Amino acid sequence: MNLRFRFTIARKLVLGFGIIMIFVLTTSILTYTTLDDNMDENLGAITEIYTPSSSHLSDLNLMVNNSRSLIKNWVFIEQLSETPEKLLLENIHSTGYPELKHSLVPYVKNWEDEEAKALYVNIIQSIDTLFIAHQEIMESLSDFESYDNMMVTFTVRPKVEYDGEVMVRTYQIEEDLSVLIDKIQTEVAVSNKQMVNQFGGLQDMIVFLGILLVGAVITTAFILSRILVLPINSTKKIILKMGKGVLPNEPLRVRTDEIGQMAGALNQLVEGLQKTSEFALEIGDGNYESEFTPLSSNDNLGTSLILMRNNLKKAASDDDKRKEEDNQRSWSATGLAKFGELLRQSNEDMEEFSFRIISNLVKYLNANQGGFYIVNADDNENKYIELTSAYAYTRRKFIEKRFDVGVNLVGQCVQEEQTIFLTDLPQDYIKITSGLGEDTPRCLLIVPLKTAEGIFGVVEIAAFVELQPYQIEFVEKLGESIASTIASVKINMNTTKLLSESQEKSKQLALQEEQMRENIQSMQMAQKEARLRSEKEKERYEQIKGNYEKQIKQLSITHEDQQKQILTQNLSLEGTLKAINNSFGTVEYSLEGQIIEVNEKFIAMTGLLRKDLVGKLNSDFVSEEIKGQDEYAVLWNNLGMGRIHSGGHQYRFNKVERWFFESFTPVKDENGEFYKVIALSSDISKVRKKEEELQAKIFSQEVDIQALNDRIKS
Repeated sequence: MNLRFRFTIARKLVLGFGIIMIFVLTTSILTYTTLDDNMDENLGAITEIYTPSSSHLSDLNLMVNNSRSLIKNWVFIEQLSETPEKLLLENIHSTGYPELKHSLVPYVKNWEDEEAKALYVNIIQSIDTLFIAHQEIMESLSDFESYDNMMVTFTVRPKVEYDGEVMVRTYQIEEDLSVLIDKIQTEVAVSNKQMVNQFGGLQDMIVFLGILLVGAVITTAFILSRILVLPINSTKKIILKMGKGVLPNEPLRVRTDEIGQMAGALNQLVEGLQKTSEFALEIGDGNYESEFTPLSSNDNLGTSLILMRNNLKKAASDDDKRKEEDNQRSWSATGLAKFGELLRQSNEDMEEFSFRIISNLVKYLNANQGGFYIVNADDNENKYIELTSAYAYTRRKFIEKRFDVGVNLVGQCVQEEQTIFLTDLPQDYIKITSGLGEDTPRCLLIVPLKTAEGIFGVVEIAAFVELQPYQIEFVEKLGESIASTIASVKINMNTTKLLSESQEKSKQLALQEEQMRENIQSMQMAQKEARLRSEKEKERYEQIKGNYEKQIKQLSITHEDQQKQILTQNLSLEGTLKAINNSFGTVEYSLEGQIIEVNEKFIAMTGLLRKDLVGKLNSDFVSEEIKGQDEYAVLWNNLGMGRIHSGGHQYRFNKVERWFFESFTPVKDENGEFYKVIALSSDISKVRKKEEELQAKIFSQEVDIQALNDRIKS
């Protein structure tokens, strides 16, 4: 049987639509491949390289910034070993910085910007050099005694001053890091732009392939129409319109034959193209929420478009989220840098310092009002909180500026040392007044100003707009820096006070030294007169004849020996004066004469232990004879009235008699009342003993001369 291959309508349609299907599959594959390559090339580079690089560089910048304040504290404040801030700086050197630098290595290798790589290498070299300088400073001031070595401190401190080499290098590193971070963020922006451009190109390609698809359909329809002119005349018109890009409004009539099946398929194709076109336009307009249902489970083009929509939607969402996080980190870093500069300014006036901080903080947070509180913990039994500055406050409830710990929300914050954030405030707690009236704020933030050493104060912020978590975290980080600054200010104020007291004591000691020098000069004048009298007696002795010449010569030799002894004693007295000028004992008394505190010098002077002195009365070391004198009672009565007293006093420690030259100075408390007495003591027991011996010798010499004169006269 001779069988001929029949090219039926069904086979022709199969052939024609088979070609179209291949074209559609090719288009879908190209679309998917292009989209996948674009995601791998751009989105991968952004999320896996540049975003982590930017985050790590920001951490590195923050670490360098922290090391700047920590090395300065090491030199000027933290003199004890293994304090929290010193341990933190050592941890940065030993662990934090090496780990962060190691984490950045794989990301830096994938940077395309060679200039950024070179800048990063330069920054790392600068940080290594900076940390070597840190190590030299830390080794120079490794223990408490090294801070008393003037040669060390004079060498180290200029390096960490504002214009010192360590600070200048740190500022340069921070500036270079900011430039590098900007470069990385620029790379992210460029990658995003490239991704958007590629998506635009993908859209153009889809349109182009759609046009090609329409062309293929037209070609296929033309071929089929040549074969089936009459049966499919109406279909021909529709296809011709579609060839011009016009989709029919009316569907073709569906018949039961193959032409009808073709008409049905054509109707389905038209409807699918309309939906696909509308969906593609929605995606092009950025409407990623548009709904689209594929023609079937095997609709590759529809599935690819849905996948493209989902990927574009995810990329846009990730980009918005990343931008928001970058903006928040940039906002926090800028704020910390700004307030760091404010904290480095002169902070001698606590009220001016607190107003400068709270006013700028309220403005930076776009809040409405704020308060700055300082915890006064000088007296542990009378610890209280004081409002030192307020910005835009009209709160009725807190008219008083001072209250106890645990009272109201601020006192509760100090007591618990935890941040308080409220969004449901009592109606009468705070009112914010404006030109339109007054109203209760939407949120209230109370943050403790604390460090590892304790809590130093509180900041209170009220706003109509609810603060975000990153803003609260920013205020908490800033609170640590403010607390450190307050601690430094208090230390500086106490140091100034102690320096003033020390200078006053030095002046008093200098006055006492001058009085002692005048006494010694008087003694030297008396010795000179005695020497002149001796020379005159020698001249008289030389005129005596006979048997008395040997006696006069012997007396002259004895007198010269006495002059040498007096000169030796004068040199000893001068050495004693130098010792008094360079060292003295310090004792703190209550107004009743009870010993509150003594220093090591005074303990050494008495030969007792600290427990044998502290808590005892001054009268416990004075003889009964002195204690019963009116002058002793008048002395302590005058000290209680604020009168200064200086003089020598006799004591007995463990049955050993001691003479101290003492200067008693009454001290006032913060209310202007005298509450204790500080005594500067110098041990003059040896001087006293030598004076007695000298007077005895002078008296003995005068007796010998008088006896000789009596013998001469006889």
